[in-house]
Amino acid sequence: MTKAETDEKRRRLVHVRYAVAAVGEAEHSLHEAVGRARSEGASWAEVADAVGDSPEAAEQRFRDAEHHEESSRRTRST
Repeated sequence: MTKAETDEKRRRLVHVRYAVAAVGEAEHSLHEAVGRARSEGASWAEVADAVGDSPEAAEQRFRDAEHHEESSRRTRST
C-alpha cells in the first residue's frame, strides 16, 4: 500500500469515527425527545407513529427514556 493509499484509508476511518459519534448523539437526542413526549402525555402509539415503528417496539426501545425523563423531572423539581 502506498503512502497516499494509507493516508486515504486513515481519513476514511476518521470519517467513520465521526459518523459513529454523530449516530450516538442523535440516538441520545431521540431518547430525550421521546422521554419528554411521553412525560407530556404522548401515547406509545403516537411515539411509534413518529419513529415509524409498532407501539410495542417503540415501548421496548424507549422505555428507559421514559423512566430517565421521570427521574430528571423529579431531580429538577427538588
